[in-house]
Amino acid sequence: MESKTSLVLKSGSYTLQFGFSGESQPDITEFTYNKKDDSSNPILKGMVQNWEIMEQKWKSLYEKLSIESSDFPLLSIHPTQIGRKEIEKTIQIFFESFSVPQLAIEDENLLPLYSVGKHSALVVNIGTELTHCVPIVDGYVLDQGIIRKDIGGLHITNNFQNIFSIENYEIAEELKIAIAEIRSQLQSSSTVKQKEETKTEIQKKEKENEESKKIENENGEKENENENETEQEKEQEKEKEKEFNYQTSDKKDWKFTQQQQQSPSEILFNPIQFQKQTKGLHKIIYESIENCPISLRSSLFENIILVGSTMKIKGMKKRIKSEIAVLDPEINLNFIGDNPSNLVWSGGSILASLNIPHFWVDKHEYNEQGPKVFFK
Repeated sequence: MESKTSLVLKSGSYTLQFGFSGESQPDITEFTYNKKDDSSNPILKGMVQNWEIMEQKWKSLYEKLSIESSDFPLLSIHPTQIGRKEIEKTIQIFFESFSVPQLAIEDENLLPLYSVGKHSALVVNIGTELTHCVPIVDGYVLDQGIIRKDIGGLHITNNFQNIFSIENYEIAEELKIAIAEIRSQLQSSSTVKQKEETKTEIQKKEKENEESKKIENENGEKENENENETEQEKEQEKEKEKEFNYQTSDKKDWKFTQQQQQSPSEILFNPIQFQKQTKGLHKIIYESIENCPISLRSSLFENIILVGSTMKIKGMKKRIKSEIAVLDPEINLNFIGDNPSNLVWSGGSILASLNIPHFWVDKHEYNEQGPKVFFK
């Protein structure tokens, strides 16, 4: 590629990110659609539904930067689940309608590795409507470990809006984050308690034979246990009814209890409680890595990249760690990378700045061979 600056574009179901390569942040981040009108969203589950609207939005991005699309090479970032037909359509639009001089297409789940300077990691990407776990080793995706679930940040906010009857999406987002911060410590302590109770149960089973020989003492212990359980239940009920207060930016005061909503992110960990027939986030992370060769598992557990604005919710890392510790206490879990909402774009910015042979496809190559030139 020539030395002139290139552009990086990420088109998501929730936001569009657009800017010059070599920068740490995009010049423009804006919502993909009008949040008051779901029908205006040209992208659903990462797939473009309305190409005409999508093309208009892309043109608007160039206009906002006051630049000509024909003057700059473009790196377009696409979701993992997008098919060849959609990629070919994207290629056609940028070469034929936008006349970009050079074009590159990259999978969004590979790019966070450039941001954190790693060749191998498990990318956990919670998008607007989908969650992906993608294990990558030495720059190659391990297909056997890819897991996709139809749940994402939008489900958290929608569930939250329904519980509190909030019409304003921005206020729902603000309150969602606030509650997450208030509840994060209780969330983690609850999971730790669950882990301790699990260990206690194992210890009890190991002593079953010994305890069975002491029937009289055991009966007395059971009476004490029943009394303790009753006291614990009372304390739990009090905790459920405990009220929390918060004032949003529109100066409205909100009150909510633990029972109403333990955490806006709870749907990710216990989706069945919210009528979502899928496994919790911690379980798909665990299964994704367990589906990979044994020799690679420890390294993947120690290099997990959390991607998406949902991962900014306070306490998410602690909750994932605690839940996976319940599944396997011996696992050494480690997260890498900061600013999860920008890891994909910034990775693309780094990649587009590198002088990599054959990375870019020129317009004349496209004119001669068509979209197939990208699939060699």
